[in-house]
Amino acid sequence: MENLENTSSLTEFIATPEALEKKVELILSFNADILLKIETDAIEGEMLSNDTFMLEMDIKIRDLHTEFSRKTNRFTNTTQIY
Repeated sequence: MENLENTSSLTEFIATPEALEKKVELILSFNADILLKIETDAIEGEMLSNDTFMLEMDIKIRDLHTEFSRKTNRFTNTTQIY
């Protein structure tokens, strides 16, 4: 039963970075549309804000991938038959 619970939480954990990456792509698309519609004076500030946000998201996604690798290695090591 415990292995089933671990598998379920692992599946949810695997889906998290993928879902975030899709949302980031959507945000990039929205940002491009917004930048086309705003005044040129405001574009520089919007671009800097967008770049900062995207950098933070990239760092968080990379952290999730690192944690995912650790958890899958731990999960694989504990479920191997000796």
